[in-house]
Amino acid sequence: MIAFELLPLPGRLTLDVSCGEGRLTRDLKSAGHNVHAFDASPALVEAARSADSKLEVAQADATALPIEDGASDLVVSFRC
Repeated sequence: MIAFELLPLPGRLTLDVSCGEGRLTRDLKSAGHNVHAFDASPALVEAARSADSKLEVAQADATALPIEDGASDLVVSFRC
């Protein structure tokens, strides 16, 4: 798993790009991060939403995320 001690403290917004089924997204949320997660796969987006209906998860291509430039403090992409 990811070494959380290497990540900065939670800030304004953390993006989880290619979130898969949302395991890291849930872990980041539990650590206090305000997380918005994205995956290109509709099935994986649905799996992430099913695991935690309160997650902010959307289907999107990693090259064209629906987020304004400079809106996030941290972007993670783990095991893509």
